[in-house]
Amino acid sequence: MNYEVRKLRRRELKAAAVDLGERVGVMNDAVGKNNSKGAPYSPAIRVDSKDALLFVSGQLPLNHGSGEIESTSVGGQTKVAMNNALAIAEAHGAGVHDVVKVGIFTTKLDESSSINESYLSVMGEHRPARLLVEVSALPRQALVEIEMVVRVRD
Repeated sequence: MNYEVRKLRRRELKAAAVDLGERVGVMNDAVGKNNSKGAPYSPAIRVDSKDALLFVSGQLPLNHGSGEIESTSVGGQTKVAMNNALAIAEAHGAGVHDVVKVGIFTTKLDESSSINESYLSVMGEHRPARLLVEVSALPRQALVEIEMVVRVRD
């Protein structure tokens, strides 16, 4: 693809994204409308380049005191792993409203309603972009592992 075609294509994609509509959030922008009513995520998040991004590696539902997996339910493990990832974000001066994207890996996709319930109990009304995917196994036989991308303001 030559430069002019790529430039035109980029403009068309940007116009299409704007046509979807825009919801201003605590982030800089949550762009687009969810097709799923009540979905616990935004289809896209735009972050201004002046902000730094913190990439939080996948967190297991570990009790950091004992080093053991906490909870045997997928919902309980989701809440613990979310809080572990947020603790790292908070150590860098960010909070729940600075979360840009959450990646959730689970061995129990059939229990996604429990995952969503626990996720929402931690995230409140904030709706970052999100990935939920089933995997065959996770370290230490965990049911959930969670990673985050977090905006850190200068």
